[in-house]
Amino acid sequence: MVRKNITIAFDCGEYEYTGREELLKQIWINLMDNAIKFSPENDTIDIIIRDDDENLAFSFTNKGEPIPTSALAHIFDKFYQADTSHATQGNGLGLAVAKKITELHGGTITASCSDAGEITFDVILPKA
Repeated sequence: MVRKNITIAFDCGEYEYTGREELLKQIWINLMDNAIKFSPENDTIDIIIRDDDENLAFSFTNKGEPIPTSALAHIFDKFYQADTSHATQGNGLGLAVAKKITELHGGTITASCSDAGEITFDVILPKA
C-alpha cells in the first residue's frame, strides 16, 4: 500500500436525502477511490455538497494527469480506462457503476478536466 498523504477538504452543511443508502455509498466510494488513486502525493481532494432546493449537488475534485476530451467522452463506459498504461489498479467498472446508481436515483453524473489536470466529478441528485 502506497501512502500518499492526501488531505480531504470537505465543504458541506447538513442535508437529508432519501435514497438507497448502500447504493449511494457505492458512488461515494468509487469517486473517492478514483480521486485518491489518481492524485499526486501530498495533495488535496475537495468535496463540496450544495443544496439548491430541488437537488443536492456533490462535487469531487482532485488534481492528476489531464484527461483528454476524447477519454472524457467514454469515462463512464463499462471497462473503459483512460489510463491506457494500466499503471494503476482497476477494472474500469467503478465509474460505470456510479453512473448507473446515479441514474437509478433520477440524477446525473458528469466529469470535467482542466488543461492543468484538475478533475471534477459532479453528481446531481433530485430531492423529490
